[in-house]
Amino acid sequence: MSDETAMKVSINLQDIGEELEGIFQRLTGQRVCFSLFAWTEGNGSYVSNSIDRDAVKAELLQIIDRWDDGMPDIPLHKKH
Repeated sequence: MSDETAMKVSINLQDIGEELEGIFQRLTGQRVCFSLFAWTEGNGSYVSNSIDRDAVKAELLQIIDRWDDGMPDIPLHKKH
């Protein structure tokens, strides 16, 4: 990937986040908090609709802990 790719992601990530928020709203009828991460060569970028960075970090750490504990990659709707 090129620097041009990373720049396109960076420039458009906020708009993508706004679209994603709208999709979740239409699907659920309520606000769903999310963080979207994108990795380009040598760079990671994210957008979140949560203003609480510590809450985002705490959720990510919980996911990492579950991965470390061997949580399988099974979507919730297939798990139950």
